Amino acid sequence: MINWHRLFGLTLADYFTGTGYQVEMEKDVARKRQLLDIVIIRAVAKGPPLPEPCDGLEHLRAHNLLTYKPGQEALDAWALEELIGHYVNYRKSFAPRESVTAFGLYAVATRHPSALLREVESQRVKAGVYIVRALRQSITVIVLKDVAPATRNALWALFSFKAERVAQGAQDYVWRQADHLPILQELYHRYQQLGMAMAYTFENFRQDLGRVDVLS
Repeated sequence: MINWHRLFGLTLADYFTGTGYQVEMEKDVARKRQLLDIVIIRAVAKGPPLPEPCDGLEHLRAHNLLTYKPGQEALDAWALEELIGHYVNYRKSFAPRESVTAFGLYAVATRHPSALLREVESQRVKAGVYIVRALRQSITVIVLKDVAPATRNALWALFSFKAERVAQGAQDYVWRQADHLPILQELYHRYQQLGMAMAYTFENFRQDLGRVDVLS
């Protein structure tokens, strides 16, 4: 069964289809097995850009390391420290000659990290997006429940754990890959398992998400 982290990664992989970036999940970044949730890598020097990026993804770099906390998990200071550790291991293993500016760090959380934002120095960039400074790096914190309810944020809405936002995301998100049905099934049934009141059947959900032709 697909877990939330892998489901989120698969949807991000669809989101970046047809751009200059590729998505890798559960990246092993150390000799002792330590898995980084997601890496978004610039695959070609001048690939087509995202037409209108989700909030928080406007300034992607060559290597973008992402930790993800679904609705049941809190984003805390330890999670950010762990992300920095992954960054150090990743940089040593895969891009030792790249400058610090080639790396972007992202922490994506469903729940608002109130305790974390009280503990660390942060800057609010826009609704649901914060910058946290960490030595020479900055970490972009994206709170899925708090980002603006706009079409560009349809992917974030799908993972917001809020029924009305999930429904809107289902209407707004246009899938890039044709084989996305298993992801939709898993997403819908995961929310059902959590007891979320879905206002429609899976068939309605599938039709909403697939109402616009899949991009080639």
